[in-house]
Amino acid sequence: MKPLNPLAKFILHFFLWLIPAFILWWFTVNSVILPGLRIVVGEMASLWFHQEQVELYDAKGDRWFVRTNLLTKQQPKAR
Repeated sequence: MKPLNPLAKFILHFFLWLIPAFILWWFTVNSVILPGLRIVVGEMASLWFHQEQVELYDAKGDRWFVRTNLLTKQQPKAR
């Protein structure tokens, strides 16, 4: 049997690793990855803004709702 050329070998290895990696991600995203991101996003929001009023609401399934009221150092004047 003739050996595969380098491009075909790369594509074969790519798909043999991509499919299991995607399946692993699919089953761990809601239980492992997103809860960890929630903690990081909350901490970063409090560091990046002068005063933050951010609430993160969980919804059914894999949805998040973020309600923000970001306050700047100089508030705009009402007309």
